Amino acid sequence: MASAGFLEVLRFLPLGVLAVYVFPDRPRRFARALLVFLPALVLALALAALALDLGGRAREGMSPGPSDLVLPGLGVVLGAGAGLAWRRGPRARWLFVPKIALAAALLLALGGALVAFTLEAEPAAPEPPRVDSAGKRRVHAALRGKDPRKVPRGEQQKLVLSRDEIDFVLAWGLPLVFGPDRVRVAVSLEAPDEAGAVASVRVPGTGRWLNVDGSARVRIEKGRLDLAGARLGLGGVGVPAPVLGAALPLLELALQKERRLRPVLAATDRVEIEQDRARVTYRRLEAPPGFFARLVWGDGAEMEMREAVGVHARRLLEAGPHLPGGEERFGAVLEIAFESARERSGSGLAVQENRAAILALGILLGHRGLERFVGEVLEDEDRARVAALGRPTLRGRRDWTRHFLVSAALTVLSAETPSDAAGLFKEELDAARGSGFSFADLLADRAGTSFAVAATRDERSAVAMQQRLAMGFAREDFFPEAADLPEGLTDAELQSAYGGVGGPGYQRVVGEIERRVAACPAYRR
Repeated sequence: MASAGFLEVLRFLPLGVLAVYVFPDRPRRFARALLVFLPALVLALALAALALDLGGRAREGMSPGPSDLVLPGLGVVLGAGAGLAWRRGPRARWLFVPKIALAAALLLALGGALVAFTLEAEPAAPEPPRVDSAGKRRVHAALRGKDPRKVPRGEQQKLVLSRDEIDFVLAWGLPLVFGPDRVRVAVSLEAPDEAGAVASVRVPGTGRWLNVDGSARVRIEKGRLDLAGARLGLGGVGVPAPVLGAALPLLELALQKERRLRPVLAATDRVEIEQDRARVTYRRLEAPPGFFARLVWGDGAEMEMREAVGVHARRLLEAGPHLPGGEERFGAVLEIAFESARERSGSGLAVQENRAAILALGILLGHRGLERFVGEVLEDEDRARVAALGRPTLRGRRDWTRHFLVSAALTVLSAETPSDAAGLFKEELDAARGSGFSFADLLADRAGTSFAVAATRDERSAVAMQQRLAMGFAREDFFPEAADLPEGLTDAELQSAYGGVGGPGYQRVVGEIERRVAACPAYRR
């Protein structure tokens, strides 16, 4: 992300430099700022906005939002400053970079001092609710059938969530992203339309907390967002009301125009905040092509990833009719996918190509729903050939193949911890209905996650995985014995025999799963 942002700044820097030369130079500093720098800045920003607008409309039929202009704007400002310095001679050119570095250091120092001043010894957000299987299933039941992409055209859907359900989702999701007990968030919902939140962030290396407390009246009607009556405190220091009053209309406009929020707001008919619950009425979410892929990979990068996944997927489909049968088929598809990745890697691209190969395997042999996070990969003629890949098995089980590849793909799309949590949640649902809780399935999930981590950790690991699979797939190197692990457990059996998810017996079996997976030669550092 840092390198992509840096390149985005550099991409627009020449525009600022060249815009300075449109205007004649001025001898005095004030005249130069007023009659050269400011007009050049306006011209370059207008051209940058036009370029982004044309690119956005060509790519997804949408103009850019405020956040899309931040990095190009920074590049234009730096470019205009560099252009002025270049005009003024060698001394000004040599001093330009140190001046920019000094200004950046001062801004960082001021920001650090502000954060340090507002740090507190204790978190303001309360202890989050305990995350257990029953709570996960309750939230799942509340959200079942509410997918905004599947609402029939012309119809409406309603979703009602209580404050407790929202707090539970936050307690469940935040540790997966930030780690345990690093971020706490608690919401408040009060009639009419008053929404607030208290957030506490543990600052690394200090043992102290940054507490943020805010609220506002929030209303969405026919896709239009209205904010009023805002209040914001940072570590016990309140932001003055006049400052918030001036900033609120700008924030409202920025959110309304934000490109990534526009489809969501357009689909939202009404948001009503009542006492301890929120009610949302919405229509079908009409997201532009590649919308979800861009959220995952970033603008522009999703095109490269989609192309790479498509190459590996077509390579697998071409090999489909010639694959060996039985247990050897799974190893063969991995070898083909990573041979394709190795051929395309070149210098310093092994991680990217391995990610694409894993996603191609996940889409073709795991779950087709993964494709929306990459973009449309397969053509109609390609889809007709998927059946030729057959149903590869792992240790005689087709379902373990799906567990392995879906978990690997989810790791590529997100991270190791969320992927493991998704696999665990699926088993928790099965414990209440369906096939029952399976520790063997958890091993398949964990093996898939470990495979993706080992194949994409860094360039050295990525190349090593390509070379290992080039020498042939050995099942024991990637997938340990799982048939002896307990399966088909009901919720009651899981609770009584293992103490439920997180209980002593559960932790004992999970520890054995971790030991077996860690012992696989393919996953050792």
